[in-house]
Amino acid sequence: CALPILVNPDAALRLLPHALPGLMRWGIAFLRECTDERYKRNSLIKLRLCLDSTQATRDLRDKLGLRYDNDDNGALFLHRDRARFEKEAKGAEAMAAHGLKLEVLDAEGAARIDPGLAPVKDKLVGALYSPVDGSGDCGAFTRALAERAAAKGVVFRYGSAIERIE
Repeated sequence: CALPILVNPDAALRLLPHALPGLMRWGIAFLRECTDERYKRNSLIKLRLCLDSTQATRDLRDKLGLRYDNDDNGALFLHRDRARFEKEAKGAEAMAAHGLKLEVLDAEGAARIDPGLAPVKDKLVGALYSPVDGSGDCGAFTRALAERAAAKGVVFRYGSAIERIE
């Protein structure tokens, strides 16, 4: 039984009795979100946020000339499990109807996008390719943004406790 661990004051994770009412309210609210309808709605909200933040990041990068080892050549999501791949492919079709560009590829198609996969393509059942996705060093991005902000007069106070927000 895990209960003794949860009430042990020295445990890394412990249950605080005074937190139970809030935890119960959160748990009930969480369970209300666990329906197919809410999943679809929340997924579309998250998709809109992802698409908007990707564009905002690129706009900021271009406007300020930020350098952070970015790569805008897309992202390839590899699959070795057929059932999972087929489920993800159906989801990709639904997301495409809402603005996300995703290509459903077989193993050959994945190897065309990334030739380094050719030797292992027989271990893949397929892939999803997002040509609009990208990546970069988030630490470098944040530091570059902070440098630009500091140059404009923003003062950063690291290691300071926040006592209130007005």
